[in-house]
Amino acid sequence: MLIHQTDTPDQAILKVKNHLKMSATGKKHKIRFFSISSIDLETNTVSSRMVVLRKFYPDWTVRFYTDHRTNKVSDIKQNPIIALLFWSPDENLQIRMKAKAVIHHQNEVCKKEWENVTGKSQNQYSAEPRPGTILSSLDKLTYRSDKVGSKYFTVVDCKPFDLQVLQLQDTENLALKFHRENENSEWKGGWIVP
Repeated sequence: MLIHQTDTPDQAILKVKNHLKMSATGKKHKIRFFSISSIDLETNTVSSRMVVLRKFYPDWTVRFYTDHRTNKVSDIKQNPIIALLFWSPDENLQIRMKAKAVIHHQNEVCKKEWENVTGKSQNQYSAEPRPGTILSSLDKLTYRSDKVGSKYFTVVDCKPFDLQVLQLQDTENLALKFHRENENSEWKGGWIVP
């Protein structure tokens, strides 16, 4: 259990921040994989998918990588407000965020981050045809060179403005809710009814 009844809201949010920070640096950390949800405005539907936490910054920015041709990128272009969901099974802790997503594609951020993508991982960004295409056979799926991968490689920074934390316990669950105007603002909030 990460959060306790004896914690103040400020202590609890600091514990959550440190937990996310550790998960971004530890490849075996369980909340390194998290879900993002976006809205497709054309069909008015919500899509959720798992991504990998690549970096967590002091201002709470959450970074993940994707292929620029994916539906999540087109969804974010239509509406940059997304939801993030983390689950820490060891801590029985749920972290929910609403965030504004910022797409980096073929810019300096991408070039620098691409240096961290090595070996077979580069293949993830070079599939042909584009992600989501229906295949008549797996023989139709090919992976191009790393140069092609760098063309489609995209970095997404999620800048949270709403944060909810649920700490499950044997008896009484604990919950907190925080909000801020932008990434330079302080979080304001506290305990809520779970």
